[in-house]
Amino acid sequence: MTKTVRTEVWVGIYVHRHGRDLSIYPTAGEAEEGRQEIAEEWWDDVSSEPGYPFPDFPTSPADRAKAADVYFRESGEEFDIQGFD
Repeated sequence: MTKTVRTEVWVGIYVHRHGRDLSIYPTAGEAEEGRQEIAEEWWDDVSSEPGYPFPDFPTSPADRAKAADVYFRESGEEFDIQGFD
C-alpha cells in the first residue's frame, strides 16, 4: 500500500529590472522573510528620498513588513508569494 503525503511549498516570484527569480520556501512565513531580505538589501535605492518613514531598514517584524511594502511599491519591482500543495 502506498501512503500519500501532502507536501506544501511556497514560491516567491521576484520580478525586477533584470528579469525574474523564483525561490522555493517551506512556509509562507519564510517566503515573507525572503521578500523582506530583498527589500533590505536594496533599501538604499528607494530610501534616499525625503519623507521616507524608515531612513534605515527596520529591525522589528511589523516594521520590516511595512518597509518591504514601501520598497516594492516605490521600486516598481514585485514579489508575489504563492502556495502549492
